[in-house]
This record gives sequence, C-alpha cells and structure tokens, in this order.
Amino acid sequence: MPKVTPVKARIYRELAGKLKSITLSRTVTGKYYASLLVDDGLEALTALQAVDSVLCVDMGLAH
Repeated sequence: MPKVTPVKARIYRELAGKLKSITLSRTVTGKYYASLLVDDGLEALTALQAVDSVLCVDMGLAH
C-alpha cells in the first residue's frame, strides 16, 4: 500500500488458511476497515446444512 500511511490494526481472530485478498475501506470519519478473504480449505456449507431446522415467518406488517 504505497499511498496509504501506516494504520493501527486490531486483530481479534487468528487467520487459519491461505490469505487470498484484502479489501480496505475508509469511512467519512477517517477510520479504516479491512476485509480479509482466507481460503481455509473447508467445503462451504449450504443453508440447510448450517441449521438443524428451518422456520419461516412472513407477517406482512403495515407498520
């Protein structure tokens, strides 16, 4: 990142896998956020595999 000054990072989770990409964004207040894409080698879950049961509620409220 040649055009960006060094920024402090608060890393709260260890990376497990191969780092694929980093997307940096800056808010209007000047804070930077980074999104890291990591390939952990695991197969992705489908929506039905992630939960034991599915409950859908459509209430159609006006307010």
